Amino acid sequence: MRNEKGFWQRFSTFYADFMEKSAPTYAAACEWFRQRIPAGANVLELACGTGQFTAPLAGCAAHWEATDFSSAMLRRAKKFAAGANVSFSIADATRLSLAPHSVDMVFMANALHIMPEPEKALEEIRRVLKPGGMLACPTFVRGNSKANRMHLIKIRMLGLKVYNNFSAEGLTGFLSSHGWKIRESEVVGPDAQPMLCVLAEPEA
Repeated sequence: MRNEKGFWQRFSTFYADFMEKSAPTYAAACEWFRQRIPAGANVLELACGTGQFTAPLAGCAAHWEATDFSSAMLRRAKKFAAGANVSFSIADATRLSLAPHSVDMVFMANALHIMPEPEKALEEIRRVLKPGGMLACPTFVRGNSKANRMHLIKIRMLGLKVYNNFSAEGLTGFLSSHGWKIRESEVVGPDAQPMLCVLAEPEA
């Protein structure tokens, strides 16, 4: 990935507070995925941030490896998402060190839209998933509304570039066009902060 790492290192201190207004959406998404994570699964989480999904969902799996390419983000995640079955490590989603076919599920939230080359992450995810494994990628899908255009302006002023302004249809279409079959998807959360919860599997 390009050098957005500096932004996330700086922003880690404020990220959880910045996302507080989205708490109802995160709660709804967690409830959606809580029913869909296999109890015995070995889950790899990419771009875990400060642990908004790690903390409430890690207990659903046998083992949960939370990763981020920002060490500052990981330090904060460890404070809020510690657990006996949780481990943390630095990782770049586009260049994973894991062996092929080594995890049951990859969980990557709100990351595809801020990656300059998201297709590389999807290739790596495909490589590390076991046969029958799933990709979970909850993503905000605010689309091209006036409110979201203003939101994107604020984000850019903070120093973060959004490469893909996905709608719900745009996200599922993007995944489908890169070789992923949508198993299940649903928009959750209030209208002002909609998130598309997606489960997908690699096309044969």
